[in-house]
Amino acid sequence: MKMSQEQKLLALLLCDIHKSLGIKDGLNADLISGAISGGHDWALDWELEEQSIPSETISDCIASFVTSVLDMFSALEDSFERLSTEEKTRLSDETRPSCDNVSFRGFDGNYEGKYRSVCRFLIKKMNRFSEFEERASLNSHRPTVDSYQRMLDVFSQNIEEYPLSIETMIKICNAKSLPKIVNTRQA
Repeated sequence: MKMSQEQKLLALLLCDIHKSLGIKDGLNADLISGAISGGHDWALDWELEEQSIPSETISDCIASFVTSVLDMFSALEDSFERLSTEEKTRLSDETRPSCDNVSFRGFDGNYEGKYRSVCRFLIKKMNRFSEFEERASLNSHRPTVDSYQRMLDVFSQNIEEYPLSIETMIKICNAKSLPKIVNTRQA
């Protein structure tokens, strides 16, 4: 976060007011004033991210992608629930890695913060995709955007199909993994 001298002065004055009024709202006025006074602009970005206050506006492109991912997983999870026991076994056997369930796990909190923020906002603030409400953090703890994009490429070809067939589910789940690279060099 880049702040002008005037913005720094105003922020420091607001931190003083915040502290003197004893406001307890989750913002750490001591950390904010310390970061500004010490030239630690990076700390403000980190603190604001923890408070779900983005340091920049999130693009419509990211929001659209997240919405598409949530649509896809809604269809996958609902279709999975409709499968017979034999079809669930087939899904597990014919996917790599084994796709025993197709639950949406969220986005990575460390590297996909904007995606995760949009996801949480859609679910928790806008009350969309309520089927994901109980998944507390929606943090996958690993990057997912690339694999979700590969899955969406397959899903978008079958978007009119509902519920999804077992064949389509297998294709979508297999798209999650990168294709294996075959070494063609001779030793």
